[in-house]
Amino acid sequence: MNRKKILIIDDDPIILFLHEAILEDIAPNAEFLSFENGKLAKEYILGHDEYEFLLFLDINMPVMNGWELLQFFLVYERPINILTVRDFFARTIYLLGI
Repeated sequence: MNRKKILIIDDDPIILFLHEAILEDIAPNAEFLSFENGKLAKEYILGHDEYEFLLFLDINMPVMNGWELLQFFLVYERPINILTVRDFFARTIYLLGI
């Protein structure tokens, strides 16, 4: 079975910081990396077949946006789990009871 890794993909450094802080708090043993655009994340994914990925994906970004990265995954032959930024924050708020 492949190892699991979380990729946080967002061009906003504040959002990246918040995701990282929340993940460190709720999943201290999780492996995660941050990328500022879809192109960097895509290159990483293509070079690391040993992982199963969960992506926290922003849609509006420069270079390669979330829609373009999603289009790539339509033809990619490995399963990828994706949450949009809105999904992640909505679920976190629900779990925290805010």
